[in-house]
Amino acid sequence: MDNRQWIATTATGGLIASAFLYFPFIGGIYALLIACVLQGIYIGWQHVLAPQFRMGILSFSTGAFVGMPIMGLLLSRTGPGNLWGMMAMFGISVGVISMVATRLIRNWRSKSN
Repeated sequence: MDNRQWIATTATGGLIASAFLYFPFIGGIYALLIACVLQGIYIGWQHVLAPQFRMGILSFSTGAFVGMPIMGLLLSRTGPGNLWGMMAMFGISVGVISMVATRLIRNWRSKSN
């Protein structure tokens, strides 16, 4: 996967994960955290080089942070609210932690085989 595809994939993952805070009926902080963890696992399991992986972390974080107020305006009647930045920080934190943990597990499994 080249750099442009990788940036688009990870930024879109952050954008989609940020929408889970505002989805009607299923949305909320727990849905956001679960979506960010699942996106982090997916992104962390991809076979990319270390610089691309670091770029993916930045792209995911940017996509989630920029996507949070946009999704709040599109999916919610009240808008993103005052605490959207803190919610983005929570989602980005668990997403990045799951990415790094998945990458470490994948590398550890490939070296042990």
